[in-house]
Amino acid sequence: MARTFCIAIALLLCAAGAVVGEDSCSSSGSTVAVAPTDSVVEVRLVFVSFPDYAQQNLPTWADSLKNEFNAFIQSMSHGKQRFNISILTDPANSGKAWVANSNYINYSGQYGKLNREVMFRIKDAYSNPFSGVEELIIYHYRCAFPSAGCPGWGGVATLNITNAAADSVGFSGTGSTCRLLESGSINSAANKKYVFFNTGHEYGHNITINHSPNTFSPPCSSEDPNPYYVNMGLYGA
Repeated sequence: MARTFCIAIALLLCAAGAVVGEDSCSSSGSTVAVAPTDSVVEVRLVFVSFPDYAQQNLPTWADSLKNEFNAFIQSMSHGKQRFNISILTDPANSGKAWVANSNYINYSGQYGKLNREVMFRIKDAYSNPFSGVEELIIYHYRCAFPSAGCPGWGGVATLNITNAAADSVGFSGTGSTCRLLESGSINSAANKKYVFFNTGHEYGHNITINHSPNTFSPPCSSEDPNPYYVNMGLYGA
């Protein structure tokens, strides 16, 4: 039974040295209307690389991202919300990301196609892997957003798959698509900070918070006094 609550949420990453310049503030990609409002939210993370990309291991910070994101939400909600969160890995390739069926060029501008493909593979690898999942976050190792969003977007608050595809894999939750920085190692501290920033940002959209005034990340607004605050507002019902 979902509990009703409202929380003020502010993500301040300035002190952590968050990466700017590549930004998740674009309004492109639909905002999910259905919001997870439980006191416990079932969350799954999925990492996806490509056959022609050298880096295919899970990031060394994958587990700490999971734990820190959960701790962040508990802190921001004053204990009213927490995650039951895990990473869906490829059981045939322990310690590695899922690897797309085709080379990167075949998904350029088609991030929904990539998400759909991987979700079907996850369905085939596990028994009912999406049953009860409310929030699914898929991380791409390279930018498969439309050309206007590469390299600008860090994430969008949608998986961009059809309802029919979601039904076929047994998924009825919300989700977002984020990406890693392509420069340097996937294991870098900069990559972790970038991914954490965008994960929190898009989750805010998934639970129906848009940006508060003057809290956009550049280059969305030239009037932003503090670009590191995102999704500051109320959530819950």
